[in-house]
Amino acid sequence: CSFVAVRAGISWGYTDPWFAYSWAHLTVPRMAYHVVYPGEDAFKQMAHFMDIVESGLDEDHDRLVLDLELDHGYSKARITQTAIDCMSILRQLTGRYPIIYSRADWVNTYLDVTRLPKLDWWLANYYTRLPYPKYTPEKTPPPALPNGVNSWFMHQTAEHGNGSEVGVVSHYVDCNRFNGTQAELLAY
Repeated sequence: CSFVAVRAGISWGYTDPWFAYSWAHLTVPRMAYHVVYPGEDAFKQMAHFMDIVESGLDEDHDRLVLDLELDHGYSKARITQTAIDCMSILRQLTGRYPIIYSRADWVNTYLDVTRLPKLDWWLANYYTRLPYPKYTPEKTPPPALPNGVNSWFMHQTAEHGNGSEVGVVSHYVDCNRFNGTQAELLAY
């Protein structure tokens, strides 16, 4: 296990009860991710995200991620604007854009990538899960890329990998691959 992403929260009011414990006990490069609700105020959502992570954030090494995969019935224009607002707020607060987690088909449907800055894309693209308790094998990179995106930063290769193989109590774990070497990951 070379890196770990931990869910910090959702929208402007939910904090993952396991975040603080998990975040404090990681010894590999770490990312905190936040699930964005497209119809909610971007400032409130990012203020909540920063309230969750700020006290334990190592700005030189830790990375923030926006999880963009919910539409809640909103238009492409509204979802794109909320995403842009969230990214801009985090850039103002941290000096860098967040990593964007999503899937190619969702991005193609709900985001206007021509309006987005150059981003690091963490893209989910995996096989259909096998029935419990079986583990689903990892899909070989690269992931499917959204229209207008020509590179990927990380690939979520499975959603039901074997948790015990990476030292977690959970039966299942999401599996991901960085697009580069271990040295490049550490430098990033």
